Amino acid sequence: MRIFRPSGSDVPLWLEAVLGSIERLWREILPAPLRLWRSTTADLPEAADHMGALAWDEATHRPIWADGSDWVSPSLSTHGHAAAAVTFSPAGTIAATNVQAALAELDSEKAATAHGHAIADVTGLQAALGLKAPLASPALSGTPTAPTAAAGTNTTQIATTQYVRSAITDLVASSPAALDTLDELAAALGDDPNFATATAAALGNRLRVDTNAQGLTGTQQSNARSNLGLGTAATQATGTSGATVPLLNGNNIHSGASDFWQKLGLSGGAIQFPAIQVPSADANALDDYEEGTFTPNLLFGGANTGMTYTDQLGRYTKIGRLVFVEIRIRLSAKGSSTGSATIAGLPFTTPAVPNPGGACVAQTMNTVAMPVYVVTPSSTTISLYDFTGSTLAVLNDTDFNATSLVMLAFAYSV
Repeated sequence: MRIFRPSGSDVPLWLEAVLGSIERLWREILPAPLRLWRSTTADLPEAADHMGALAWDEATHRPIWADGSDWVSPSLSTHGHAAAAVTFSPAGTIAATNVQAALAELDSEKAATAHGHAIADVTGLQAALGLKAPLASPALSGTPTAPTAAAGTNTTQIATTQYVRSAITDLVASSPAALDTLDELAAALGDDPNFATATAAALGNRLRVDTNAQGLTGTQQSNARSNLGLGTAATQATGTSGATVPLLNGNNIHSGASDFWQKLGLSGGAIQFPAIQVPSADANALDDYEEGTFTPNLLFGGANTGMTYTDQLGRYTKIGRLVFVEIRIRLSAKGSSTGSATIAGLPFTTPAVPNPGGACVAQTMNTVAMPVYVVTPSSTTISLYDFTGSTLAVLNDTDFNATSLVMLAFAYSV
């Protein structure tokens, strides 16, 4: 009889003992030849070819018998012996002395279908678990991934970089590049955590235009007038009686009296125009008035090297576009410059159109019949000539001596 037992270092000692006892038992009660397999029913050979063979079923952990048609769990009484009546000498950890009790003991000690083992008893299990991250506060490495939550999720779900980037993009939206970060927004607000309060307070100190009942104090009203450039007249009532700002009718005529200049009250004796003219296109508007002096220069050939003056005077009055000029020049030394005679230094540039000319007063000149002047266009210069009755001859340095006098007065437009 050949018997096949489970083999390997993982075979329990009690199983080894039971199989040894069963082997001795079957040697006594079963015909030879007998073969014993360790397998499952599906892997065993055909029962018809091995009548009387005994096998160990790995699936049920029970012995099975080939009865000629199939593999079945044998009943020892089939062969005329009750299982309880078949005795043997126990071995290993089996305490029973008969087959029935040994099988019951074996069945009670087999491992349950679901059973546990200590981690250390399973080869390689601890090492494999050591490669896994713990559920509590795992320290992940590499590039771990996770499902991306839907936009607007507000749970304890992990937020991936894709979710965060999408949330930031939605927050920035179409903001300009100069205001798409919190730092830029803070800078635009002056880094003031109380910006709204400060702005509301500042607006409260501004003059309102949507109401006439802002409730300003006297000091606030005075400051507002000063900031607007308004004098005390801004606080006076208008009307046609005394102590009021005069009203004009539709024809710009004072309706209260004909002596409007008295009502105007020019106590300072002057009307002042701005230092820089503000031109008006109105033909009936006087937009400028100015008085002043300038320094006229007598030139020969555009120079006056070594020339000195006893008198060098120039005055002007500008009313609107018209300039009135007075010039007086008396030499104390003619100097060494030569060429045509001109007077430079007019206070305003002449226009490009032809300008006036006329006679001037000249004394101690050399053989000059009638000195005249002509204002040069687009310049600040006057040219001097000698009118002989039919022609104009240019005056030059030879027509002057060391004490020559030239005086002229004229008007030109600008």
